[in-house]
Amino acid sequence: MKRKIGFGIVIWLMIVALFVGCAPKTNVDKTKLTFLGEKINGVFNPLFAQVASDIDICNLIFDSLIEISIEGEPVPGLAEYKAEDNGSKYIFTLSDAKFSDGSVVTAEDVAFTLELLADSAYDGSYDLSGLGIVGFWDYFDGKSDKIAGVEVIDRKNISVSLENASAAVPAAFTFGILSEKYYGGTYTQGDISGIQKLNEKPMGSGQYILSEYESGSSAVLVANEAYRKGTPKIKRLVYESTAIGEELGRLKLGEGDLTLVPSTVEYLDTAKSLDGFEKKSFASNTVGTIGFDCSDELLSDVALRQAIAYATNRRALVKQVFGDKAKVADVVDSRNSFTFTEDVNRYEFDIQKAKDTLENSGYIMRDGVYEKDGKRAEFTLMAESPNEVNDVLLPVMKNDLSKAGIIMNVQIVDFNTLIDKVFDGSAQSWVFAWTMSIEPDDTSALFETGGGINIHNYSNEKLDALYAQGREHLRRNERKEFYQKADKIINEDLPCIPLYERDSILVYKNTLRNVTASGNRSVFKDFYKIEVKD
Repeated sequence: MKRKIGFGIVIWLMIVALFVGCAPKTNVDKTKLTFLGEKINGVFNPLFAQVASDIDICNLIFDSLIEISIEGEPVPGLAEYKAEDNGSKYIFTLSDAKFSDGSVVTAEDVAFTLELLADSAYDGSYDLSGLGIVGFWDYFDGKSDKIAGVEVIDRKNISVSLENASAAVPAAFTFGILSEKYYGGTYTQGDISGIQKLNEKPMGSGQYILSEYESGSSAVLVANEAYRKGTPKIKRLVYESTAIGEELGRLKLGEGDLTLVPSTVEYLDTAKSLDGFEKKSFASNTVGTIGFDCSDELLSDVALRQAIAYATNRRALVKQVFGDKAKVADVVDSRNSFTFTEDVNRYEFDIQKAKDTLENSGYIMRDGVYEKDGKRAEFTLMAESPNEVNDVLLPVMKNDLSKAGIIMNVQIVDFNTLIDKVFDGSAQSWVFAWTMSIEPDDTSALFETGGGINIHNYSNEKLDALYAQGREHLRRNERKEFYQKADKIINEDLPCIPLYERDSILVYKNTLRNVTASGNRSVFKDFYKIEVKD
């Protein structure tokens, strides 16, 4: 299966809030912090990490070639870059950086990482095939043992040549760089199993080094004394899995120093009662969705998907769960993106409109349920519970859909099962949230034919052409037209129904300094700056 760029998307749990209050403990150790996060899966490789907790930890252990700034712009990471030949060639020049074993980060390590991403056995979220790197498919097919368009100029410089110009390269090259010396001995072209065996024994060039890992429970990281930007002030960081909804209660008990939670009404109310903590709210670029398997015999019908959208009261959901800290989403895109558009169908809640949509497409009502070509409008939605969004959404949605002549069966599973079922193609429909970047080509991973995480099995040739055209133009005002047209096609076809775009709240002790984060840049990218006030 062809895979497309999936460089900024992260799967998030939609979270339920249950809180506990007691007298706090006092943490006086100025060199140790505890972050309370989600369950850890233990995939500590930036090319393979899928869930937020693993990605957080990878951001601490590995530095990326290019980074995304607080404002959402591509900026130098391990390397500076420049475009040549009108954007059909990029030169990357490495800074003086070392892996935690003391070896120097070289252009050979970058070439090695690119080869892993082009390997036919690679099954992670990143995929660079849509960029048109010269020789990419020859390497993928095993016809060549090198990617022709990747040239190691010397130990600090590497060039990447493209078949056509692409403005998407800088934002696509935000993957962490792996050491060929450490990982290369386990790799043969077409077989990445040896590299995956090192998932719990990572070695990178980042701020921290993994010291201990207790499966699914906690990870202990120690400062990389040779880190290129300076030794982290916090010498020991514990990333601890915390039951959903208990993060703020544990902060109050003194069992942690900082956490990141969604801006639900209950989280906000509890955060207000926390003394001695700063609360930083920001647009998270997180979009909640109801996804569909568009290859499913029933849900392949666009009219049915549109009817489901009309019969889903998204505005009421947002108001009840998030108050004024979220907005109804009509496109799967960040509001911070330069291509964001509201010139699309809003699918305002309208039961009669849902019925009309079905009848205009040939559905007939029988015994209170619409059917077409002998198939009843009945599907199963898979979701995680307890979960504050789902627990509000599902019963109301089920009832409203029944009024519209559509039966929705609900299958409750735990989060890991949900991930497994969706990605192995055995779910008809599901509830997911995605954290987007402001690079518009980000969504190609979800919706382009053969996209790296196109779990919707969705395909539209016009959309594919728009993505290709958007990449080839370098100026924002030129790219904007193509991606806005792409969003309109997705809004019409509805491989998924956007529900909301919400804020996040970073909660941390008021004794901490230099804590920064935005929807574009994780707090973990600049963790080395954080220190405890005197």
